Amino acid sequence: MCGGEPTIKGTRIPVRSVIIEYQRDNDLDWVLQGYPRLDADLIREALAYYDVHRTEIDQLNAEEEDEASRPILTTSTLHLE
Repeated sequence: MCGGEPTIKGTRIPVRSVIIEYQRDNDLDWVLQGYPRLDADLIREALAYYDVHRTEIDQLNAEEEDEASRPILTTSTLHLE
């Protein structure tokens, strides 16, 4: 766990990051290229973890997407005196 989020064993790589990459192409080799520190077994473990905890991880993804879609405050949107 890192910041309350499940990570790949022995790393700080969030499980959901690996899942997002895997879902793009459903290809283990694709994920291995993006995360050269991981091996196929660790990715399979992340996929198995996702199968068990799908609801929680999907919720984390939805929250991040929601946060990313919010407008960024700039000085032009703030009323500074």
